[in-house]
Amino acid sequence: METFIAAGGTYQPQVDIERVLLEGGRASGIVLRDGRTVRARHFVASTLDVHQTFEDLIGRSQLPAAFCGKLDSFQYTGWTLFGLHLALEESPRFAAERFDPNINRTLKWSIGAETMQDLFSAFEDVKAGRVPSLVQFGAGPLSLLDPTQAPPGKHTTYAWHVMPLNPDLAGRDDESFKEEFSDRILEKWARYCPNMTKKNVIGKYVYTAKEYTQEFPNMRNGDIFMGAFNAEQVMYNHFGYRTPIKNLYMAGSPAHPGGAISGGAGYIAAAIVARDLGLKPWWRPWDAAEALSTAPEAA
Repeated sequence: METFIAAGGTYQPQVDIERVLLEGGRASGIVLRDGRTVRARHFVASTLDVHQTFEDLIGRSQLPAAFCGKLDSFQYTGWTLFGLHLALEESPRFAAERFDPNINRTLKWSIGAETMQDLFSAFEDVKAGRVPSLVQFGAGPLSLLDPTQAPPGKHTTYAWHVMPLNPDLAGRDDESFKEEFSDRILEKWARYCPNMTKKNVIGKYVYTAKEYTQEFPNMRNGDIFMGAFNAEQVMYNHFGYRTPIKNLYMAGSPAHPGGAISGGAGYIAAAIVARDLGLKPWWRPWDAAEALSTAPEAA
């Protein structure tokens, strides 16, 4: 967003889009639910999931039959996350900091799994629709790396744990389950970071598939990737970047290299749009073939 604005763009959050405006078979802007129309001088790009983009904002009747078939076969990730977000008195401090204090500032921690079999066990449970029996999660020191996330002297962190979309809760209601599983995460965390006790927690918020989907409509069924990483829809089978609608581009997670915190699809789409419009990019796009040709050979 900041890069877009610095380059001369205008950013408008919290806008409810009704449809992509099509004129003469070309995308020429967007129509908002409040009646306003925003016209595009050159193109429209979507970073929404494929069904919002093509079913909700375009409409199947305006798409080729073959493309509708591809849309119908599109698959979403078969698992989601249990996201525990914490406001803390003190950022997590590992018992292992006596060996290397830098561990407390590492970008990403993987906690709870000691072997590959431990990792596999969680996904076996998820595939079976069970709540994972072994608590293992990814986390990171958010406020140590970005102090704007917390008031002075306070901290934030998170724990992301794999979870089935509709886990068997053994009769528990959603809120009881969220409380109980949050406690299990903290108990496991305290084995590695002794300060991660309930006394250190100022506040918490839990995301399950239900909350993710309510807050982020892109995350259908809580899918953090906006599309499954399977052979039918990755690499040359992905949903991008040009679309059957002239002047409409797909620049989000359904396009290669897929959903993750990389911005890769948008970066590639930007170069393609610039090329189609005959514009000279103000950045230097990497040429993969050139980079590989000049890379030193492996010993």
